[in-house]
Amino acid sequence: MYNGKLNEYIERLPVKSIIIAKNLYDKFFYNLSKAAFIKNLERLVKKELLIVIGKGVYYKPQKSFMGMMGIADNELRNYFVDGNKSGIERGYALYNKYKLTTQVSKKMQLYSNKIVFNKQVIKNATVEKFNFKYNYKLAFTVEYLEVLENYRSIEDLNYKALYNFCKKIAAEYDEMKLEAVLKSGWYKKRTIAFLQHILNYFNVKNNLKKFLNSTSKYDYLKMESIANAAA
Repeated sequence: MYNGKLNEYIERLPVKSIIIAKNLYDKFFYNLSKAAFIKNLERLVKKELLIVIGKGVYYKPQKSFMGMMGIADNELRNYFVDGNKSGIERGYALYNKYKLTTQVSKKMQLYSNKIVFNKQVIKNATVEKFNFKYNYKLAFTVEYLEVLENYRSIEDLNYKALYNFCKKIAAEYDEMKLEAVLKSGWYKKRTIAFLQHILNYFNVKNNLKKFLNSTSKYDYLKMESIANAAA
């Protein structure tokens, strides 16, 4: 009985749908044994109604005269990031977004709250779980922390763009959003000290000293140096 229902469910799905097996099982097919559920998914893969794109992740392919069409990068991005409602792009895609560099990467790096595992490779994307109920301001908070944490590794860093990015951080700073991120994040104290320095430079009130050790000296790029390099 449940096999038939699962088949019908998959057949009704539009092509190019991404399926997280655990989420599907927990929502609709929890009365079926997990072994039977997985076995039936395997049958659907053999019938070419689904393809496996990662551990526990399936895709309903579009078929053409050339055969099954694989998943495109933008489909992965749209599903796992969903316009910053479910996650963010990291790495060079993020740095390109804010014109911090013209360098690109062939691999995608994403944070998402949609995956089951803490980290997994799904086709061309490495997806890590960063579990929030995302919205624009919270997504931007994660984005700027990613940049401040990793700016040293950005090739051909554009300092004028970095200065403008720091200015944007100051203009949109939201301490409640930052605290929400830091509760689940793993950012270094050096990164928080860099953020504090940026906010102080632009005269934005903050209480970031509570996250820092008053006797420690943190190594980060000074705004005066960024401004001089941007001139």
